[in-house]
Amino acid sequence: MSRLATPNWQLEWNLPRWLAEAFALPEEVVRRVVLANVLGLGYVRMIDDLRDRETASLGLADTRSLANVLYEAAISTYLEMLGTHEWFWAQLERFLHEWQAVKPEDVCLDVLHAGGADVQSLARLGSPLHIGTAAMCAISGQEGRLEEMMEPVRHYLVACVLLDHMQDWREDTQAGRPNLFVRALLDGQPSDEQSPAITVRVCEAFLRSQPVQDYLDLAGNHFHVALSLSRRQRLHRLADYLETRRQTARRTAEDLARRIDYLRGQAAGILFEPLDD
Repeated sequence: MSRLATPNWQLEWNLPRWLAEAFALPEEVVRRVVLANVLGLGYVRMIDDLRDRETASLGLADTRSLANVLYEAAISTYLEMLGTHEWFWAQLERFLHEWQAVKPEDVCLDVLHAGGADVQSLARLGSPLHIGTAAMCAISGQEGRLEEMMEPVRHYLVACVLLDHMQDWREDTQAGRPNLFVRALLDGQPSDEQSPAITVRVCEAFLRSQPVQDYLDLAGNHFHVALSLSRRQRLHRLADYLETRRQTARRTAEDLARRIDYLRGQAAGILFEPLDD
């Protein structure tokens, strides 16, 4: 359960608090929304693990059982706060459906050539994160503000999906999972090759820095939009968090650029060094 604790889950634990200023809710209410939010997202994380068969510590049966316990606890907490509030329960079903409806082919997107709406659809992977926001809208009687409160988080989620795929490309390739970064580096072409062959092709693609830079720029643009929207809406604590994450992503990109330059230099040295007589 350490994966569900802070600092690993800063956004999941803190988003209701960061949005609380916009809804003027008392601390006790916010605390209960945080609890329901984390319990529900713990369920989502475990179901995602089951889908990816990453349940080594508990096993399939125990993971599913614990996921169900977390789900029931989250629903019970929301019921205590909101009763039969039809609008809220409709939003909860909507966000769970968006997340459950994501299929493997939805993350096989050629992000460097796809339309903005298609890239934005990657945010559906994190749709359950909005349930806590919907709860705060319902409790405060400000249901009409849901979409504007969600928008910066949606763009942040797209950036996170892109960066997660960049960091996890080796593991995803070895496990046979689709990976957005791999597809971007392979000129948008899906590949049925075995892991070693794909790894070689990706490493070759690293020597062409432009696809990597374009991919990082796409993630950076979504960070920028998320940050601009949060500032416009005076969500200052959310903006501070997004700025921290953007700076971390920028350092990661700079480190990757240095490694690519080093690899290109090494390759050039091998190709053009004098041949022994």
